[in-house]
Formats: sequence, structure tokens, C-alpha cells
Amino acid sequence: MSDASLDKHIQSSARTYAIVGLVVTLLLALNLLRLLNLIPFLSAAWNGLFAGDLRAVIHALGDLAARLIPILPAIFYLGGAWAAREMFDQISEGEMLTRANAKSLRKIGASLFSGALAAALFVPMLTLWVEGGHGGFSLRPEPQTLVIGFVGLALTMLGDLMHKAAGVSAERDSLKAEMHEFV
Repeated sequence: MSDASLDKHIQSSARTYAIVGLVVTLLLALNLLRLLNLIPFLSAAWNGLFAGDLRAVIHALGDLAARLIPILPAIFYLGGAWAAREMFDQISEGEMLTRANAKSLRKIGASLFSGALAAALFVPMLTLWVEGGHGGFSLRPEPQTLVIGFVGLALTMLGDLMHKAAGVSAERDSLKAEMHEFV
């Protein structure tokens, strides 16, 4: 396969992946909204606010916090999915080895790592604090969470390497252009 046909294949695949990424991002966002179930919270907070019942408002905020804590990792993952979709859009336009794609790759990695960290450490600890009221330390190192976090670190490193490669590629292209002017 020639470089040009490989580039076309990569661009075509990236277009498809960008569409899939948009669908995944929308489904994840809709699922998060469903999990939050904001209508009862808003109703309770609204009623408490207008009744002058500060306890009702605080209770409603506590309910919201209890709903937000378990989905915290998914919020990070949503950011990673959005960054992946952006990267696929850029690749589908022919922008392959660019600093923008490197930045997107680092965002994806950071989102995966942050989501895994939230799932393993922050969700269990915050849950103890909100539900138990006394806090404490809890760790939930599930195998899939550890793998997601590690893959996130790997993608962050690949983003750093891609950033360096994009710089070298840009410099090479600049030198080629200068050489072409002299010839």
C-alpha cells in the first residue's frame, strides 16, 4: 500500500471513528444526565429555597453530591471521548502528525488516568464522607480501573512523543521548503 493510499485509508477510518466518537459522547452524556436524575433535586431545592427552609436546600445539595460522586469517573471519561472525537476530526482532515493531535492524545490519556484515579480513590472516600458522615480512607483498586489508568498514562506518554515528532516533522518540512527554494 502506497503512502497516499494509506493516508486516504487513515483519513476514511478517522471520519468513521469521529462519528462513532460523537455518538459515544452523546450517549455517555445522556446516560450521565439520566443517572443524575436532576428533576427531584431541583424540585426539592426550589421548594426549600422559596419556603426559606435552608435545611431542605442543604439536604437537596447533599442528595446531588451523593448522585455526582459515583459518576465522577464517567465525567472524566466523557472528556476523553470528546478529545478523541476532536483528534479523529483533525485526522480525517489530513492533519496527522500535528501538535494539536498530540495535545488531544495527552488529553485522552489524562482523562483516562483521572477517571481511573477517581474510581479507585476519590469515589470510595467521598462516598464514605457523604453517606457515613465521618469520612475515612478507602481504596477500590479494581483490575479494570488499574488497566484504564495505566493505558491513560501510556497515551499521555505517546502524546508527548507525538508532540516531539510533530516538531521534528515541521522542522523537516521547513528545511525541505528552504532547500526547494534554492534548487
